[in-house]
Amino acid sequence: MCEENVARGGTAVGGFTTTNLWNHSLRVHKDVYYQLKKAEQVEKMSGSKKRQTVNGNKQQSNIGTAAAFEKARPLARDDPRAATITKLIMEMIALDDLPFHVVKGVGFRRLIQFLEPRYQLPDEKHFRHRMLPDVYAGVKGEVAKEVEDADHISFTNDTWSTSQCTDSLISLTGHWIDGQWRQRNTILPAQHIEGAYTAENLAGVVSRMLNEWNVHEKTHVVVRDNAANMSKAMDIADVARIGCFAHTIQLYVNKPLDSKDRNLQFLSNLLAQCHAVVGHFSHSVLAKERLGKIQEGLDNRRRAIRAVKSARQHTTAAASEEGARWPVGRARRHTGCASAHLNCISRVTGGC
Repeated sequence: MCEENVARGGTAVGGFTTTNLWNHSLRVHKDVYYQLKKAEQVEKMSGSKKRQTVNGNKQQSNIGTAAAFEKARPLARDDPRAATITKLIMEMIALDDLPFHVVKGVGFRRLIQFLEPRYQLPDEKHFRHRMLPDVYAGVKGEVAKEVEDADHISFTNDTWSTSQCTDSLISLTGHWIDGQWRQRNTILPAQHIEGAYTAENLAGVVSRMLNEWNVHEKTHVVVRDNAANMSKAMDIADVARIGCFAHTIQLYVNKPLDSKDRNLQFLSNLLAQCHAVVGHFSHSVLAKERLGKIQEGLDNRRRAIRAVKSARQHTTAAASEEGARWPVGRARRHTGCASAHLNCISRVTGGC
């Protein structure tokens, strides 16, 4: 800028400073002095931002590490998200009628692990003994509110036993019209029958079931089967009763089928032949495959062979009607089954 010598502050290099140079610039070269000061200020601000960026990156890194640890931490059983998942699994088991051991399945556990890795799936006992009673109590409370608003309720009643256990069960299904004129129905009680199937014992069971739901006084009528003990039980329980119309028809259908009268014996023989035909195609894979190919050749449709159940009159009629549509001649040639059985069915039902 100029030829003037400016002292640097001493003779040793360690003692040199820029103070005299700045003062000289301020006195003699003011424009240059202010330009340099401005540039120095800009450089300081840039350095400050860099330091802030470094510190911010460190903080973000710490936050990211903490978030990673949080994602890997298992959810506690009482965590709101974990509790919601457990409740939904219990509802799925109840609504879809699934066995409790579905929670032990490998595929189900893989799905849960993928959807929420932090969730710890409880065992079968937790759902059976802890969750099920809670869900039942909640559903029962909601149903009780709706039943309470009903003025009159009619019931259908049934008793049965299962192949899974030796217990005898009884249920009452309520039917009513709500305030919006919508037809409603739900199974209210279903429970084990203790003791013999006497009218007195059944009457006590029915009375306790109705009183449990506070609907004894609201009961309009109970539709029950035609067994004498159940009919008498309703009288003892002081509820109006009516026989099941479908069961009544079934009794009339079964009576001639079980008759020893020679004029009606052909019906029993017909059903025996139906059983033989169904058994033939049910137990022979080769016959079933050939019959299916014959059906596809006729109308490109395979029909299932219906078994005849003595307790269901509609299956008896359906099996006979189905037999009338079976390809009699081809079945005889390709499977070797007794065509007389099929011809008998066709004649009785009007088939050809």
